Amino acid sequence: MMNGVDDPRWERVKTRLRAKIGETSYQSWIKPMALREIVNGQARISVPTRFMRDWVVAHYVDGLGDFWKEEDAEISAVDIFIQPEHSHQAPRTPHHAV
Repeated sequence: MMNGVDDPRWERVKTRLRAKIGETSYQSWIKPMALREIVNGQARISVPTRFMRDWVVAHYVDGLGDFWKEEDAEISAVDIFIQPEHSHQAPRTPHHAV
């Protein structure tokens, strides 16, 4: 297992994707992503919202996977997941109709 912070492979993957999709799309969709870890041949990347995860999976996951495989043949999959809520936020209580 490898911690993804400052992984040079991730920086190269992002640079290549930026060249492919353009600056505006990169800033909107790729820049907010964070490599969390590489484990068992899988690059695990977090995004801040469900909407962003759904968009990235629909539009960019194949390109991400291809670029990862070119960087490291041992990485065979990309997992995009929603990052956990920040611990400094107060938990939301559900509202029930009476």
